[in-house]
Amino acid sequence: MKIPPIFHSQIRVCLASLFLMGSASGSLAYAVSPESPTEQYLSLRRAYPPRVGLTPQVLSESPRTYSGMTLEIEGRLAGMVRTEEGALLMLATDRGGTLSLTMSEVPTWVQPGTRLRVLAVATGRRDEPTSVTVGVPDMKVVAVASSSDIAAAEGRWEQEADERRRRDRREQAVLQAASATIAADRSARARMSGAILPSRGAILRAGAFRPYLSPAAQRIYPTYVSFVQKWNRRLSERDADAIASSILLYSERYAVDPRLVVSLIIAESDFHLSETSNKGAMGLGQLMPDEVRTLGLTNPYDPIQNIGGAVYLLRGRLDKYATPGGPSMQQIILALASYNAGMGAVKKYGGVPPYRETQNYVRKIERIYTQLCAGDQPG
Repeated sequence: MKIPPIFHSQIRVCLASLFLMGSASGSLAYAVSPESPTEQYLSLRRAYPPRVGLTPQVLSESPRTYSGMTLEIEGRLAGMVRTEEGALLMLATDRGGTLSLTMSEVPTWVQPGTRLRVLAVATGRRDEPTSVTVGVPDMKVVAVASSSDIAAAEGRWEQEADERRRRDRREQAVLQAASATIAADRSARARMSGAILPSRGAILRAGAFRPYLSPAAQRIYPTYVSFVQKWNRRLSERDADAIASSILLYSERYAVDPRLVVSLIIAESDFHLSETSNKGAMGLGQLMPDEVRTLGLTNPYDPIQNIGGAVYLLRGRLDKYATPGGPSMQQIILALASYNAGMGAVKKYGGVPPYRETQNYVRKIERIYTQLCAGDQPG
């Protein structure tokens, strides 16, 4: 990877304790920042990933080809000789051979016997070899860190990646298990006569909301309440009942596909009742304070009030982008983009705004909704 000209100034400003090895004429030492050597090293490696397969031996064969590219070297510090300019480090590499690397300033933790990771930049020159066993072109040392600390950080990343993969598989299993039964009864999307659920606070026992649903909605209620409980296992039975019942009732009342409502709530809050964004959006459907006032809600964190308001707003946005022949995916996408970024932004850009958050939001809901609709055949 080629290093842009701004590279060294970024190092100087952002990274701490970075020791740059200069040519035979001298070296540069940069200012120290509060970051630890491990953080410094990882920050720089993320910004400028080492070229795959680039080793000192490969570099020696064609120094100009790899000029400006980064490489990572690992080995044991076999010895260190302090000089007026800093120190000469003898690094016994894992690939065999010993590199002689000059540093203008050496951290106190770097001692003979320490296993190091070294991040270096190839200069493209061959005139000053940096190896006592092979002629390796000049390299500038950008960062050093403890091999064990870097390995520990990489291990944590791998564990986090494994956990994300496991979580994605669990979510996928829940979606697949629910898709067929949620899609089974299309009549559940018919308009409700206008019944309104009571306040959640007035009902203490789980299942108390179900009688307020239409017969069609009651038939698919068990699937919805099971889905909600599996998605957020911390919910009480009463809260899961209130959420599932509200989704079905208000979806019927405002003629919105309940699977779309489920998908929206997953993207907004993952069914966490007390979710609050840094912009002030509240509850399951992430209603903004001005929306709460306009809707006349007394408690935006109450799942019944929140879902009722969210479905009402979603219905209005679907109507805004209505197309002949019923709702299309394009209508749904525009409605979702408007729900997230506002109708003004959708109008300004003539479609989904070029905001990363909004684009990821729309894609996520579209993916979940499509999965939930799998198997829903016209009948």
